[in-house]
Amino acid sequence: MTTKIDVSELKDLGKVLRKAAPAVARDFNKGLLAYGELVATTAKGNAGFSSRIPGTIKARRRAQSVTVMAGGSSAPHAAAYENKGRQGTFRHPVFRTATNPDTWVNQQAHPFLGPAAEADLEKGLLIIVTEVDRAITQAGLH
Repeated sequence: MTTKIDVSELKDLGKVLRKAAPAVARDFNKGLLAYGELVATTAKGNAGFSSRIPGTIKARRRAQSVTVMAGGSSAPHAAAYENKGRQGTFRHPVFRTATNPDTWVNQQAHPFLGPAAEADLEKGLLIIVTEVDRAITQAGLH
């Protein structure tokens, strides 16, 4: 399960930087990853209701996007609790036996990735801008 941080508006900037100023582009990418790591840290705090989910949360950057992931084989229930970033409940089966194969219950959702991405948006953009500005200054382009 992943939450993608949409930085599509920055994609053109990233392309221009890669061609015009590769050193600045590298720092731009470092800023993107720092933003993802900030979201991952916040999400780990949000996932304190679980003993397994926080250890599976990690950030990855590819091109001009950041993906924050959680779950996998050690916390397969993470997606259900995230509930696509929405509060509310989700349904799941319990107590499956030969005589009672379809018992379903509602359970409270605990979104942790979506709220973390939203909460850290301003801080994340500031991180990216700071990295780019620092790189531009170091390259003498400022």
